[in-house]
Amino acid sequence: MYVAVVQMQIAEPDHDEMVKLSLSSTPKFVAAKADGLLMKYYVSGSAGLGGIYIWNTREDAEAWYTPEWYEFMKEHYAEATVTFYDSFVQVDNINDQVIVNGVPQ
Repeated sequence: MYVAVVQMQIAEPDHDEMVKLSLSSTPKFVAAKADGLLMKYYVSGSAGLGGIYIWNTREDAEAWYTPEWYEFMKEHYAEATVTFYDSFVQVDNINDQVIVNGVPQ
C-alpha cells in the first residue's frame, strides 16, 4: 500500500461546514476506486485541512496528484503539499490482522 498525506495551511475550519463540504466530494473518491484508491480520510485541525489517502500502489498515488490537481486545490482551497509514504506493514485492529507487503500474516 501507498499513503499520500495532503496538507493545506488554513485556519481551522468549522467542523459542520467541513462535513458538508467533504460529503459533496465523496462521489469522486468512491469512483477513484477504479484508479487504485483504497481509502480516504478527510482531516482538519489546528494545523489546517487535508486528507490521508490510501492507494494500492505508488504509481496509482502519483498519477492522481497532477499539476492540474495542485492548481485546482490552490484555486478552491489553498496551496497543497503532498507527502508520499510506502506502507509496508499495517496493523488492522478492525479486522484483527497484521499485513506485511499486502499479505495478511
